[in-house]
Amino acid sequence: KEERILPGSVVRDALKEKVEEIEAEQMRKVYKKERDQIKDEIIQAFLPRAFIRRSSTFAAIAPKQGLILVNSASPKRAEDLLSTLREVIGTLPVRPLTVKTAPTAIMTDWVTTQKPADDFFVLDECELRDTHEDGGIVRCKRQDLTGEEIQLHLTTGKVVTQLSLAWQDKLSFMLDDKMTVKRLKFEDLLQDQAEQDGGEEALGQLDASFTLMMLTFGEFIPALVEALGGEETPQGI
Repeated sequence: KEERILPGSVVRDALKEKVEEIEAEQMRKVYKKERDQIKDEIIQAFLPRAFIRRSSTFAAIAPKQGLILVNSASPKRAEDLLSTLREVIGTLPVRPLTVKTAPTAIMTDWVTTQKPADDFFVLDECELRDTHEDGGIVRCKRQDLTGEEIQLHLTTGKVVTQLSLAWQDKLSFMLDDKMTVKRLKFEDLLQDQAEQDGGEEALGQLDASFTLMMLTFGEFIPALVEALGGEETPQGI
C-alpha cells in the first residue's frame, strides 16, 4: 500500500497565509465555505510533492481449514487486504471467525482456576479491566498470575482482557478480548527445524519456515477455537 503523507501543520500554515493575504488585499472576511475551498485547493497543489509511505501486509490462505490468516492486529488493515482480494478475484465470501464463548470469560476462568485448556499454559502477563464503563485497568508483566494479588483483583469483579499464553512446546502469544492473536513467537525447537529443513539458501529458509508455520497453525487454530467453546456459525450458513 502506498499513501501520500501531507502534514496537517503544512496545510494549516499555507491556509492561514492565503486567508490573511485575501483579507488584506480585498479588505473582507474569509468565511468557512471559502476557507474550506481554499484548503482543498492547497491540498491538491501540495499532493504531488507529498511524502510517500509504503507498507506491506502479509496473509496466508489455508483452504483445508477454510481460513485466511492476516498478519495484522488491525481489523481495518485486515479488511483492506480482504477488499483488495475481493476486487482481484471478483468475489470472496468470508466472515470473521467467531466463537461460542467470550474470550474474556474463558481467560478469566483460566487465571482464576489456574486450569487452562489442554496443551495451553498461562504465562506471566495479562490485562485486567473493571466491567464498569469508568472502571480501572491493571496491566501486569513478569507477574505470577496465580498469586494472591491477581486473584484479589478477580474477586472484586475485574475480568481478563489480554493474556499471555503458550501452546504445547511450539509457540507463545498474547490473546485479547477480540480473539486477536498478538506477539506470536515460535519456540526455538521449531525455528531450528526450519533452519535445518531450509538449507543454506535464503529462499529455502523462507519456504521451510512458511511450511512449518502453516502446519503448526493447522493444529493450533482448531485447538484455540475449541478451547474458546468452539466456532459460532451464524444462522443461514
